[in-house]
Amino acid sequence: MTLIDTLIGRGRTMLRAIGIGHRPKVFCISFQRTGTTSVGKFFADHGHLVATWHVSRANEWSLAWMEGDHERIFRSRDFNRYQVFEDDPWWISDFYKVLFHRFPDARFVILERDADRWFDSMVSHSKGHTLG
Repeated sequence: MTLIDTLIGRGRTMLRAIGIGHRPKVFCISFQRTGTTSVGKFFADHGHLVATWHVSRANEWSLAWMEGDHERIFRSRDFNRYQVFEDDPWWISDFYKVLFHRFPDARFVILERDADRWFDSMVSHSKGHTLG
């Protein structure tokens, strides 16, 4: 590593420490089938790292939420790597309140959909076998 690389690295560290150049985390706290994938695609298309449900499932974030172990989520490598989060477990119950207090500079996206159209979409998505 050259001296220039070291200085650039230290400069980025200092900028992050004072919040310059920092991108806050973005949580899409909407139910599935309301446009969460489209929100994730929008952010990905604009250069943000997006944690989809595949990432959540691989990290068992919903299980950690269910067990009340939020810190396991927040300590995970992927949570710290990604900036935008869609689907589980972000929409579950009052988890947004935990996120709001833990990440005061975070941004939240919530989408709404007509209840009947949402239900039809859920049934159609799973071919009538499950809801979600």
